[in-house]
Amino acid sequence: MNTENTATLVAIDIETGGVGETQCTTHALLSIGCAAYTAQGYLHTFHQLVLPEPRLKIHPEAVAVNGYDRDKWMKLGAAVESWACIRLLDWLKSFAARHCIKLPLTCVAHNAGHDKGFIEAMFIRQGWRTEWNEIISRRWRCSCAALGFLQDAGTMPESGGASLDNLTALRTGDTIENVRAARGIHTADHDALQCLDGYRWLMTMAAPSTAH
Repeated sequence: MNTENTATLVAIDIETGGVGETQCTTHALLSIGCAAYTAQGYLHTFHQLVLPEPRLKIHPEAVAVNGYDRDKWMKLGAAVESWACIRLLDWLKSFAARHCIKLPLTCVAHNAGHDKGFIEAMFIRQGWRTEWNEIISRRWRCSCAALGFLQDAGTMPESGGASLDNLTALRTGDTIENVRAARGIHTADHDALQCLDGYRWLMTMAAPSTAH
């Protein structure tokens, strides 16, 4: 595993009002979570609940997954999209500056097309696209695709599919049922960390063996 590369990875996860990346301009973004390790192994995290834009939709199936409730979100300090953009940019810039990491940062997500689509749609809506593109590389990594690749190559079991829960189960040696029970509803900060740990683990599984 290339520790220099993994030390500069930032995992991003989002919860949304949609059920697919094609809905990124029509459905709401509801929360953002980030996780990143320094080269010394220290974990940094970010979590921001987001108040949905009035014109954007929230699908009942999505609510069943992430537990969105406007009153609950308000009590927990949810921010409007413009403030969510500013806070995320500030956190990313602070993380990079504090640990002397050259911009742009490389992101990893599980099903990166979904997360990238919704995040970028929010930054475009709020007029912060240029700033986002200066901080985040357009070339994202995807832990879902990485797991699927190793499954296709025959080095990972195909049972359980390429979901984040299955990646966590494979990494920890637990059952997917136990992983789901322990997780409960999806939260962006929890899933971002599972994605980051899962992707780093997949790289160790894919690395050439040094044994002779």
